[in-house]
Amino acid sequence: MRIKKLIAVMLVFITVVSLFASCIKPFEKKTDDGTDRSLINVVEKNVLVIGYTDIRYPLFYKEGKGDLEGFEIDIIRELCKRLVVECEFRQIEESRIKEKLELGEIDIAWGNITNDKFEGMEKSPPIFEASTPVFIVTEKNKDILKSAETLKEKNVGYIGLTKSGNDANAQEGFVQSLASYKAYESINLLQTALLRSEVDAVVMDDLTAMHSMYKQPQTYSLISQGLKQSQDGFVIVFNSKKKLLNDKIKLLLDLLLKNQTLDYFSRQWFDSSDVITLPELDENKLFNEGDISSYVTVEIAQAKKIADEQELLSSMQASQQAQLQSQAQTSAQAESRNGVSSK
Repeated sequence: MRIKKLIAVMLVFITVVSLFASCIKPFEKKTDDGTDRSLINVVEKNVLVIGYTDIRYPLFYKEGKGDLEGFEIDIIRELCKRLVVECEFRQIEESRIKEKLELGEIDIAWGNITNDKFEGMEKSPPIFEASTPVFIVTEKNKDILKSAETLKEKNVGYIGLTKSGNDANAQEGFVQSLASYKAYESINLLQTALLRSEVDAVVMDDLTAMHSMYKQPQTYSLISQGLKQSQDGFVIVFNSKKKLLNDKIKLLLDLLLKNQTLDYFSRQWFDSSDVITLPELDENKLFNEGDISSYVTVEIAQAKKIADEQELLSSMQASQQAQLQSQAQTSAQAESRNGVSSK
């Protein structure tokens, strides 16, 4: 009876292994026949390569020589975690994003990329939006400086080469009405200038303003009235030929939306979930019948990778435990020999 059960278990195991092999082998053989390997390639390399164009606090930035961090970085790292791969970030000139995507040097472009750029390329819907320009003043001046009109003959600062600074500059007569309009190299220098009263107000987008006020609620106050605002939607740019990878990323983003992970990150950075604009996904529009076998193959590969990592961890733990037991036995034997010799 036990032999029959053992044979049955072995047959099931052989069947599962055969199915797994039959799914994987076609992708090992087909490389130049048009088969979409984009997703399984990322899984096999164990890395998603993200191209980004520029730094923008608090979305995508570095503190000194440290790692990248920010609101978008948190979303990207969570997505890579769900994809069971590492994240690799490469800074690329904006004019070369399309080229790098087509060459396969990056898998996606993400990080301070707005939907008004890269016309004709496949993009995600805006994940969140930011309005510019808005103004921050110190809490002590909030009753005096209530709108853009009250900034006339005042000193105003902005971060050089930012859209918020340019948007304010582009509005007819605004900069000319100021006592001075001064550029700063970083958000830290800009905030320091405001706190030291070197400037009366600073220009930024509303997300940066919300983050500043969330971190220092007793320090800053927001002015958003008086100038015409423009809206930026922040997107991911895809290589349209990598449909399976693109669709997987869209599915994972939809999951992070529906399980409120995006809301959680938004509250962590801005004390609000209102900035998220990503619509829920219609999954039926993603895959056609030809894609399904490829997609399932990648799901199997991911499951196998997780299982292999767990098996390796268990093996290491078992090895460490065996080593500790061996050391304990050796120590006990040595103590026993010492006890006998002393007698």
